[in-house]
Amino acid sequence: MILFHDPFSPLLSAPWDAVRHIGPSSWPSGHPDRAGGYFAEYAPLVRDGRIQGPSERFFDSYAMSATDDDPAQEAFLGALIALAADDGRRAVMKFEQTDGRIPWLRARFPDAVHIGLLRNSEAQFQSWLVMLVEHGAQDFFEGAHRISCAAPPLFPGAPSVFDPSSWDCLDALFHAFHQTTERLRREGCDLVLDVAPESQDPLVEQISRAQGCLDADTAALMTRSLRAARAGAAEVRPSGWTLEALRKCHGIAVPLRGQVHELNEVVARLVADRALVDASWAEGNAAWAAANEQVVLLDTRLRNATEALEVAEASRSELDERLGTLMLSRSWRVTAPLRALRDGGD
Repeated sequence: MILFHDPFSPLLSAPWDAVRHIGPSSWPSGHPDRAGGYFAEYAPLVRDGRIQGPSERFFDSYAMSATDDDPAQEAFLGALIALAADDGRRAVMKFEQTDGRIPWLRARFPDAVHIGLLRNSEAQFQSWLVMLVEHGAQDFFEGAHRISCAAPPLFPGAPSVFDPSSWDCLDALFHAFHQTTERLRREGCDLVLDVAPESQDPLVEQISRAQGCLDADTAALMTRSLRAARAGAAEVRPSGWTLEALRKCHGIAVPLRGQVHELNEVVARLVADRALVDASWAEGNAAWAAANEQVVLLDTRLRNATEALEVAEASRSELDERLGTLMLSRSWRVTAPLRALRDGGD
């Protein structure tokens, strides 16, 4: 099998060339030993030119009915399935916050098994809050708000304005979102699995409900995977946190993060201003150097001109002296023409 994590994720709306370089730090989850890159499986396919990126509008079409026609979305998912088949593998797609598309997905991909995973609402709310309070990551809340605004009738009670500093806003947003998405999964999926460790629903019974759409090998694999998922959920459950403690920390941490963000912006502006000053200083130094070169050149020309003038003055003095000598000559043949010139004669 090959897992494609959230093919409709907004992260993939980045320029497709950037997806080629997605690595373990692309979206740190904050979970110890589970901080790998969630989208790394797309990178080699992009590098090899085997798939093209999704359109940005994919991420805004949350609610889709079975009769909606969207060839581009269908072609994109179909290409991922075909790529897995070419490698002799089965494509498994893990969608996040895509529950409004379940009717459309079932209609367009009837041979697929559509599985919905459920978690205890308060445990999931706590997980989202830990991501926000400890890591400053509000991605889940932002995604829920974006979706609730795209399809308001589906999410009664969801706030129209997202304010991460307001506990009431986060509480109303999460529970409106969770209630609707759980209902959509229960109504639309072939199989609904509760991955919460405290679930009272027997694991084998859950799998046996789907025998009509799962072969034995897949059912066995899902049984092992679900057991691992439950064990993993128990391991990463935030230790030492209570909802009340998170609420208190939220009231402190979120405003502080906002102040830190503002300070970072001030620092960024100061750095930019310093860069402008440095650039101006560099330009001034370059201009001074150029002007200094021009002064040196002009000074050299002036010295050369002065020296040439001194030579010309010396030559003139010499000629004046020789002319005076001629004028004083007593030779009639030499001095007669000069005297005529001096006296203004012809």
